[in-house]
Amino acid sequence: MIDAKVIAHSKAKSHGGEILSFQARLPKCLLAELNTHRVFSRNAGSSRAIPTLKILERVRNEPYMPLVWGSNQPGMQAGAELTGWRLAAAKVVWRAAARAAAFFAGLEAKIGLHKQHTNRLVETFTYVDVVITATDFDNFYDLRAHPDAQPEMQALAWAMLDAAKHSKPRELGLNEWHLPYVTDEEREQYDIETLKKLSTARNARVSYAPFDGNASVEKEIERHDKLVASRPIHASPTEHVARPLRSKAVKGGNFNGWGQYRQEVEAKVAKPQVPALPAGNLVPAPTLGEDGRAPLVGYADTQPEIINIVVIPDLNAALPSAEEPVTGKGGTFDGGGASANFDEPVAVASIATPATTQECRADDSYTSSYSSSDSGASSSSDSSSSSSSGD
Repeated sequence: MIDAKVIAHSKAKSHGGEILSFQARLPKCLLAELNTHRVFSRNAGSSRAIPTLKILERVRNEPYMPLVWGSNQPGMQAGAELTGWRLAAAKVVWRAAARAAAFFAGLEAKIGLHKQHTNRLVETFTYVDVVITATDFDNFYDLRAHPDAQPEMQALAWAMLDAAKHSKPRELGLNEWHLPYVTDEEREQYDIETLKKLSTARNARVSYAPFDGNASVEKEIERHDKLVASRPIHASPTEHVARPLRSKAVKGGNFNGWGQYRQEVEAKVAKPQVPALPAGNLVPAPTLGEDGRAPLVGYADTQPEIINIVVIPDLNAALPSAEEPVTGKGGTFDGGGASANFDEPVAVASIATPATTQECRADDSYTSSYSSSDSGASSSSDSSSSSSSGD
């Protein structure tokens, strides 16, 4: 019952870094161990979403049973496996406990208790399906594909290693996307915004049943829209959808060298669209807060993955022509969230054509700020981004 398969595997043409998405199954009682790996984006089956009768059927017919029935001893690792009557008795007692838990959970369901409570009684004996996406699995494999790990976690780690070994990545350019559960036929049939929605909705479906290839596109889009339109927003399924950045050193959320769709979604929720700033317009003076600082307004040019930041020595200076992009002292701000430090009074603006301008993302990974100088005629900037510095 413990297994894993690759549902998407991509490689960035820009820096060679890879990203993998797995659909894995493991004992529910070990999900907490998996969740300690913070570089993972993950969504898992929910005891609040799966009907009680379905879970009870699984517990009665295929309960989670230990792979190795190790003997008790001090420490985190079990001793030699039980043998003879001790091994037989341990298995009988375990199955009896599973049946008893199912019996009492069933009683609670008949009484009318909601599944978010009744299903908890049998979690020890259930398996859970999980979608896992990451750019770095080394620490997970080092810890879990190791003799000191619990046998079930070892089995999961080795299953993921084997699946990754036999998977061939799809090479993606800067404007292409890593899309779990999206087929080649769908890539040819639908535009990228629709594909991002399909992938997100199918990632979310693991909460009650992994995607099996059978779904209405319209229903998937409706599911996506409910997730991102709800307040508070349910954004975790959008993390598995990602695109390459220019450098592996740039972080996109918990990914290295890949920007998450989640960051796009949350930026739109964070604040309304800023109007375009056409080339040739004067740089507007910032509205400073009580701390003397104001957020940088940034715009993306015709390459959405790049935000060209231009340093203007005077707040009243006009922007250069959009046909002649210039990158100033601030360097290039990558869509994954690079940052730049300014050590002299400057104003910060960007080059953009009105037809293709879009708002710079508004979370900490994509913003800088500047404060008024003593003279009040110009501004100096320092980065508020938590990301690595730009070139």
